[in-house]
Amino acid sequence: MKKSTWMALGVFALVLIAFLVVQNIESAPDETPLPTATPALRALDDQDIAEIDYEDMQDISIVLEQVEPLTWTSPTDPEAQITAGYIEQLMSYFSDLSIISTLPADTPLEDVGLDKPQYTITFVMEDGSTYKLDVGNPTPMSDGYYTWVDESEIVVLPVSNLEYIPTFMYIITTPPTATPDPEASTTVTPTPEIYDECPDLLGKFLAGC
Repeated sequence: MKKSTWMALGVFALVLIAFLVVQNIESAPDETPLPTATPALRALDDQDIAEIDYEDMQDISIVLEQVEPLTWTSPTDPEAQITAGYIEQLMSYFSDLSIISTLPADTPLEDVGLDKPQYTITFVMEDGSTYKLDVGNPTPMSDGYYTWVDESEIVVLPVSNLEYIPTFMYIITTPPTATPDPEASTTVTPTPEIYDECPDLLGKFLAGC
């Protein structure tokens, strides 16, 4: 067989192989990478919670109890008017909250301020189980707080959600202050003056009292 014929066959074989490779690539199914779920705290439903306990570094202790559906009271602040709206807002700060990062399991608590937390909030469920969050120091970049979740893992949670909790707990347990009516007028009744013709002993003597 002539050399030119062998060359023609070789070129044809290369073209055929290239064609088959291209066909195989085009027929291969697209493997779209699945989105990675962002780690987050557990979802919380106020209907499943019987009690919320709060303690902070200032020795402030607040207890909120759900005495019946959507009705809350505070044994520690009996005069507080705890509304269901307040509780729902409190839940929104924690429920499904995204976790920025997770620290190694052997991280010393004192290194991130969790040996003496800034505050601790514990959710007591209707079945008696608890869900506890200890909030420690802010991160060096001040973008989050170190948080010990159920005393099992240390994570970093967004600063915007956690730094407002102490203030919010104070707000929901502080009884509303009555606003004075500016249109209300106070009538002052003048005290009648008593005139004594003889105000003293000398006057009595001179006046002949």
